[in-house]
Amino acid sequence: MTPRLLHTTIASARRRYVQPPLLLLVLLCYFVLPLAHAQTPPYSGTIFTAPNLITPTDCSTLLTVTPAGTGSRMVFDRRVNAWITINAYLFNVLWDDSLRSQAVVNPEFTPAEAATQAQKYAHMLGQLPHCLRTDIDEIWIHKGNNDWGGGNQSVLIHTDRAAFYESLGIAEETLVHEATHTSLDAQHATATGWLNAQTLDNNFISTYAQQNPTREDVAESFLTWLAVRHLPSRTTAAILNTISQTIPNRLLYFDAQNFNLHPIPCSATQVNPLPSPTAWKVYPNPTSGLLFIDAAQDAETSIRLYNAWGQELERFPSRSTSVDLSTYPDGLYYLIHRSRSGQASTTLIKQSQTR
Repeated sequence: MTPRLLHTTIASARRRYVQPPLLLLVLLCYFVLPLAHAQTPPYSGTIFTAPNLITPTDCSTLLTVTPAGTGSRMVFDRRVNAWITINAYLFNVLWDDSLRSQAVVNPEFTPAEAATQAQKYAHMLGQLPHCLRTDIDEIWIHKGNNDWGGGNQSVLIHTDRAAFYESLGIAEETLVHEATHTSLDAQHATATGWLNAQTLDNNFISTYAQQNPTREDVAESFLTWLAVRHLPSRTTAAILNTISQTIPNRLLYFDAQNFNLHPIPCSATQVNPLPSPTAWKVYPNPTSGLLFIDAAQDAETSIRLYNAWGQELERFPSRSTSVDLSTYPDGLYYLIHRSRSGQASTTLIKQSQTR
């Protein structure tokens, strides 16, 4: 007797004839009826739904970006769709909620470009909620017009794609999406409460989430939760209503997590803006030795000189109006100015005069 026939008894042939219709009914319940009630997600992808939820002028938690030399790092590069090992420029990142990361910049950039890119993306990531930065151990930065990415305790940036994202007002929103992968997916994507919320909602906020329910649903939904619950003034009532009606149980799930969202919503007491270029001038550059500093300074101002390897060479007194590099060999240096209003850095070239 085979396992398939174990449920057949001497109870007459009538039961055997009844079973096919019952089986058909079961199949109908499991496969046909859900399709009949399936709903169409309202959006294709949520980063395009509510641009400018976070804007370039919003506050950032960034405190410092400090050169840390170079080092061998294994990173992912979408241009070759593979892991590669590079001798990267390294920059230590500190945000004001004590979270730290390291910018790992591809050596295809010049040292000056690498410093600029590290500063830019450390600032942008500092605009994201604390809960999205907890697992960002590294910020991988390459050239290339490729999608950004998250996961692997990192965020991946391809800088040539930035212009496209920025033109649509979705650069920060894209970072929210990718950082959600990095810091929230592991805990929430397969959590019982989250799966129950998916079932109760009986829909997805986007077709991207619907097509990738385990991999993308948390990241696609978190951004819209942020809009509805914490940044409603930055999108339309129609969008807020659509989100609330489409994924109400997912919104409740996120509510229950008590996420640390610092620095959102942004307030005047939380602002750490990037210093304006006009607030910090160092000249001449290149220099043969003597540099002049034109900047607003106070007793808490710190001016430090680093070499190209990230080693601190000298600290200058607060309110210094000039520094002298004449005793240092020709080469590349970083001069970093820190004050209560933020940090600015300048890449210097020391170049002795030739006769």
